[in-house]
Amino acid sequence: MGVDPFVQYNIVSSNREAGGEEKQAKRRPYLTIILIIILLLFLVLSVFLLSTRTSFFNFASELAGPTPISTTSTIVDTATSSATNVETNTTSTTIPIPRNTGGPISTPSSIAIDNSYMFASPLKAATGNVEKIRITVFILDGTGSGVSGKVINLTGINSLAVYSIQPTTDTTGRAIFDVAAGTSGTYEIGAMVGALTLSQKVTVTFD
Repeated sequence: MGVDPFVQYNIVSSNREAGGEEKQAKRRPYLTIILIIILLLFLVLSVFLLSTRTSFFNFASELAGPTPISTTSTIVDTATSSATNVETNTTSTTIPIPRNTGGPISTPSSIAIDNSYMFASPLKAATGNVEKIRITVFILDGTGSGVSGKVINLTGINSLAVYSIQPTTDTTGRAIFDVAAGTSGTYEIGAMVGALTLSQKVTVTFD
């Protein structure tokens, strides 16, 4: 009795599949070993490259030497002049800086008597030493600026009561007096600064 061709084909196919699986089972251990060897080679290569890179940077750092450190110094509120000799030694001299205290700075000025003047306010007051008239004198220099520290003397003040409010000129050149009278009359009052006499006079009346 002959073999059915279909059955014979299935038997051959089954034998082939069994043989293929057996070959694959034999190859698996070899593939695993090869993969492990490749991984070990990569690991060794990585360690080698890392050590080589570290050694290179250490060598470069030794060649470069230490990093220089710069120092700076700050001097506040003083002016310093420095002189450096051949040995690089520095000598410093501190010069104090004058400060402005905020007060007026006056310089001696020449009096221009023609620029100086005086006035009275009011020009008329009651007698009996009750009301006062203020006499103001300005002593100026050639530029029209006040001359300070000058003592002013009034003239024509006989029979008048004089109150020296500010007899010495201030930084504006001003001196101030008050006058009063016990009796009625008209008075012509002048002013002197040292040996100089103002050409201007003021006339006041008490009644």
